[in-house]
Amino acid sequence: MTSAFSVRDRLFLLAHDDFRGFRPYLHQPTLAVGLAGAALVDLMMAERIHLHGQHALISDPYDTRPAPDPIGDHTLATIRPPYDPRTGMPQLKDLILALASDMYQRTQGLLVAAGVLTRVRRRLGRVHHQPTDPAIVTRIRGGPRTAVQGTAETSTIQIDALCALLRVLHLHDTLYLGTTQETEARLRHITARLRRNAHGHAAGIPAVIEAVDAGVGDLTVATYR
Repeated sequence: MTSAFSVRDRLFLLAHDDFRGFRPYLHQPTLAVGLAGAALVDLMMAERIHLHGQHALISDPYDTRPAPDPIGDHTLATIRPPYDPRTGMPQLKDLILALASDMYQRTQGLLVAAGVLTRVRRRLGRVHHQPTDPAIVTRIRGGPRTAVQGTAETSTIQIDALCALLRVLHLHDTLYLGTTQETEARLRHITARLRRNAHGHAAGIPAVIEAVDAGVGDLTVATYR
């Protein structure tokens, strides 16, 4: 069932072209920034972290339960004090960029371990990854497609957050819906809805989306320096 997939895992799968060898639509560093933001969204939905201004905080410092997966544990460990005395508590964008350093590889590795992806050896010994179930990406695409088409009576915070991440990463075409301009308009509407509907621990999700957008912008600027 696709409901068992985290926002991070769904984003990873949708960010690869399932019709052309499962190649990523984006450069890995850019996608990794989105995955890092999605990892924070997952922990917010699990009520393990929340935002205070532009800082991510552990919601209950005495909660020693493991996160739903090792990436969640790694993210919690990164957020948990003590902080680097030279820089102090990281700003949200800086936290996302730090988590992004190996987030692509971590997410891919977990999906391989879960049997969602499988390794395929190509010519010259190169290893390629592809879905074990060829239809899994199509099923995961169904949630955001339905939200963008506006055919669902209700949507979830997770799906709206996924749609917002697809927008800031410019992954409109992965939904195979109309023109990019039409899809952009609908994704903007969903992002606005997310700002209205995200409450409690999820209230920080729109700020995470904005920080991902800013982080991607920083990478783009760095590329052209």
